[in-house]
Amino acid sequence: MSSPCISVIIPCYNVDAYIKECVKSVIAQTFTDIEIIIVDDGSTDQSSQICEDWAKQDERIRVVHKINGGLSDARNVGTQLAVGEFVFYLDGDDMLEPEALFLLYDIAKDRKAGIVQGNFYYDYSRYLLVDNRYLKPDVVKTLSAVKAMEELLKNRLVK
Repeated sequence: MSSPCISVIIPCYNVDAYIKECVKSVIAQTFTDIEIIIVDDGSTDQSSQICEDWAKQDERIRVVHKINGGLSDARNVGTQLAVGEFVFYLDGDDMLEPEALFLLYDIAKDRKAGIVQGNFYYDYSRYLLVDNRYLKPDVVKTLSAVKAMEELLKNRLVK
């Protein structure tokens, strides 16, 4: 069996109200050559059981349980287990549009990019905040690794 193209890493800590929709959005991707690594970071709610139930339904899903160490630690654990050509990080309370991985993978391959970032929005109970500056069809930014790191440190383009 060959390695998947994309390893989707989902840190999971007490997100039982959101994790079902999160995982469902990954399973529904039009780009299916993926593995899904859910890192349960010591959840004390029903998140852990919900993730295990998903793993029984889809062979691409692997659940890892660990003592709580925080978001970065959970992502690091998932990254160490990942075998995909690319790694995609998705928080347990986030969701993806159905073609998100396909579009990001296509851009990465076309541009020979090491990092690709897409649009996102925050759907708060009182308002919707949209940030769509990244993947407008006519505007694709290409940054060197050094420039991407500068932008990350300035907390501007790369988040």
